[in-house]
Amino acid sequence: MSCRGMKCVFTGIAALLCLWLQVPGSSSQYLEQDCGTVSKIAPKIIGGTPAGLGMHPWMAFLHTSEYFRCSGSLINHWFVLTAAHCFERGVDYYVRLGEYNRDTDVDSEGERHMPAFVEYRVDRGFRHILFQKKDYSHDIGLLKLNKRVEYLIHIRPICILDNSNMKWLVEEATSLEAVGWGRTSSDPHSKGSRVLQKKELQVRNETFCVREFTRLVKDEQICVGSERGKLCRGDSGGPQGRAVQIGADDQFRFVQMGIASYTEDECRNLSIITNVVSHAEWIKGIVNWYTPTINRKNII
Repeated sequence: MSCRGMKCVFTGIAALLCLWLQVPGSSSQYLEQDCGTVSKIAPKIIGGTPAGLGMHPWMAFLHTSEYFRCSGSLINHWFVLTAAHCFERGVDYYVRLGEYNRDTDVDSEGERHMPAFVEYRVDRGFRHILFQKKDYSHDIGLLKLNKRVEYLIHIRPICILDNSNMKWLVEEATSLEAVGWGRTSSDPHSKGSRVLQKKELQVRNETFCVREFTRLVKDEQICVGSERGKLCRGDSGGPQGRAVQIGADDQFRFVQMGIASYTEDECRNLSIITNVVSHAEWIKGIVNWYTPTINRKNII
């Protein structure tokens, strides 16, 4: 992460389930209330298919002036959520919102057309203070953008639960929807997808990942993957989640439950993702403290 164009701060301060989960409670449990929905006009990851134009308006494309780095997710008007390992000191990063096809400025599918993507400079980065590269524990980070994001038809935030007591939603999930621009082939010479891809990730017992990676799976990590759907290089930082309805009067919203953390170079069947809900208070603390004062009333 650049200490020239952005300030370095390392501080402690996915396929959609067939079951559309209904949860008693209130939608006020979200970090951002206007979240997790797509425009009414909106209708390769390994084992993946095109994600659908406009269907994931929270996707963030993190890059430098020279190369694509990671995926991420927009969580409010100022912040993008990604993996801690996705950014370093001494590098200027940029976030592209509203991206779908990397080869076109204006995306279209059939008769549907979306406005051009919008580019932002990363002003400040936050890694979880407990992040460890040796085992990717607490592999979660936040990127504050240089200006306020205006929500548009193709740019909207994903839902983040603001209370880690909701971890049971993750624990009872059997599959998650994952989205990203990662490789669509296990061929080590293949490149990342040019078009945003989605796939279903099966949630696995942690013992499968312990055998695969010969290391313990921490409490804040989740073991996922199958032959039909798996993460690969280039998917890091991207979101995994499911549709949830909190409160009978609210609509179903897409809630982020994981962040793509690591897998093997060969893109095997299993991967580790970071449990987002376990870090709910950390996310809320950073966002509340560093969001410009004029916007804080929207997130408290």
